[in-house]
Amino acid sequence: MGLVAAKCTQCGANIEVDDSKEVGICKYCGTAFVTEKVINHFEVTNHISNSVVNIYNSSDENSFETSNHKLISYKGEEEIVRVPIHITVVGEMAFSGNCKIKKIILSDSITEIESRAFINCRNLKEIVIPDSVFMIGAMAFGNCENLRSIMLPAKLRVVNVNLFSGCTALEKILLQDEIIAIKSECFEKCISLKEITIPKSVKKIEGYPFYKCRLDKIVFENADNIDEITDSLFYMSEKIPEVIASEKFRNKFGKYLSIDEKVQTKNGCYIATCVYGSYDCPQVWTLRRFRDYTLDGTWYGRLFIKCYYAISPTLVKWFGETEWFTVFWKSTLDKLIANLNKKGIDETYYDDKY
Repeated sequence: MGLVAAKCTQCGANIEVDDSKEVGICKYCGTAFVTEKVINHFEVTNHISNSVVNIYNSSDENSFETSNHKLISYKGEEEIVRVPIHITVVGEMAFSGNCKIKKIILSDSITEIESRAFINCRNLKEIVIPDSVFMIGAMAFGNCENLRSIMLPAKLRVVNVNLFSGCTALEKILLQDEIIAIKSECFEKCISLKEITIPKSVKKIEGYPFYKCRLDKIVFENADNIDEITDSLFYMSEKIPEVIASEKFRNKFGKYLSIDEKVQTKNGCYIATCVYGSYDCPQVWTLRRFRDYTLDGTWYGRLFIKCYYAISPTLVKWFGETEWFTVFWKSTLDKLIANLNKKGIDETYYDDKY
């Protein structure tokens, strides 16, 4: 039988475990631990959890890069990952781009999740976040395309910028009563999210939290507690959902509960459509792909899109039938489209991403 390297979760001492054994005691500080094999075998019948015992996963130990109780990166290929209990902070981009993981279990020792910690974990379906976590950074779950439901921790006070941006399969999210602020574009493109309840603790909602969503219903538990809304809640949405709120709230914030028709994109690419005569033609297909997969991927690209759809309908209305307008824009767009095609952006038939 071989010896397997391990670290004591209490004193950090290097210890060795006979891989035929399932339990052990650190000879330096006396901390007892059991292997993951035992936990997996007994946790259902005896309700053993990683909050009351030390779990040592010999197959995964070398997959965690840590520093001062902070997880720097995870390089493993396990589908189910339990973060070690000596970790208190999940670092920026610690799991970024890992498409093997389907489930992550965070221990009760963790208090902070940094920005983009789980970004582009495209097969992640479930994550267990303990109530010990009080801060989650911007875009922590960005583009987790298979994440279907999540319960945010009880101590969390801010739903951060772009927190769930691109979580297109997210159907259910529970916001708990400690949350006081909902930041801009936090649910951007969560197109499967049909209903959400805003807890009574919320005081402030910043710009475009439901950008490009398709909500059917939004419930405000006590909307009269909200002091500030900075921009439209349903900007670039396809419809206005049913809003459950008081008359006082509607009188105060009613202008933020509507959709500005000037900025809708369902029949977008106004100038290109005007120039080339159709929304569905190779030139416009190229531009729509560029919009959805390049511009829409950055904050400044999204800002450009917003400005474009705010201005272009008026330009087309005023000048769309003039010869100089068509000649000028066709020359400009022809050069742009040729360059995009050279860079690999296809000109074949395209359905808008959202």
